[in-house]
Amino acid sequence: MMAPETLLDPDMPRLWTIPAGVPFLKALAQGLAAASDLARHPDALQDAVIYVPNRRSARTLALELLHAAGEGAALLPPDIRALGDLETDEAPHGAEEAIAGLGPALAEAKRTGTLMRFVLSFYERTGDTIPLPGALAAANALGALLDQAALAGLEDWSALADLAT
Repeated sequence: MMAPETLLDPDMPRLWTIPAGVPFLKALAQGLAAASDLARHPDALQDAVIYVPNRRSARTLALELLHAAGEGAALLPPDIRALGDLETDEAPHGAEEAIAGLGPALAEAKRTGTLMRFVLSFYERTGDTIPLPGALAAANALGALLDQAALAGLEDWSALADLAT
C-alpha cells in the first residue's frame, strides 16, 4: 500500500483503468483507498475534489469509500461534487458563492475542524462541556449560519445578541 504522499510522486502512474463490467464507483473507491492507505490515514483524501455525474453517484461514492476504508473506520471524506443532475432544480455547486463574490472556500473537513475547535473553545471558556458529536453538530450549524449570512450580505453582527429576545 502507498502512503498519501506517494499520490503526488511524478514517477507514479497518473492514469488508471477500470475494466468493463466492474462496478465503477466501488472499484474507484477501492483504488483510492489502497493508493492513499485510507485504513491507516483516514484524512488522506480530505483535500481531494472528486467530480461525479450526479448526486446519486456522489452519495454512492462516499458510501463505497467508507466501506473501502474498512469495517468501523472513521473517514474525513473528499469533497465529492456532482457536475450535473437532471433530477434537481438546484444551482450547480459554487454558483451561490460566485454570485455573492465570495472567495474560495476552505476544504470542507478543514472548515468543519476549525469551527469545531471554535465551538469546543467556547464551551471551555464558559466552564461547560459538550460531547464531540454535539460539538460537530454545532460546528455544522454555525457553518450554515455563516454561509447564509455571507450570501445575504450580512456584515454587521452587532444585532446578533438581540435576535433571540
